[in-house]
Amino acid sequence: MDLARSYEPDSICGTAELFGRVVRDDGNNKVAWAEAMAAVLTTKSAQSRSPSFKKFLAALASLVPAKAPAKKRGWPYRHAARTARKSR
Repeated sequence: MDLARSYEPDSICGTAELFGRVVRDDGNNKVAWAEAMAAVLTTKSAQSRSPSFKKFLAALASLVPAKAPAKKRGWPYRHAARTARKSR
């Protein structure tokens, strides 16, 4: 874990090779690594140390429209009051 904690996000240092040493897999099986990490990857900017990932999350958030106000329940219009029918 010390090796993983010493990694500086977004640095040019052979990231895949370093990660391979951290997880003790010299096979560079990046697809398997990605599948395993996807289950625990955070999408909360405050919990990430990576400046580029934070920018990526901010860009995604800017594409999502703000939450629309809740619509009122019930009929969208009102009927005029019915008058009593005349007897024939």
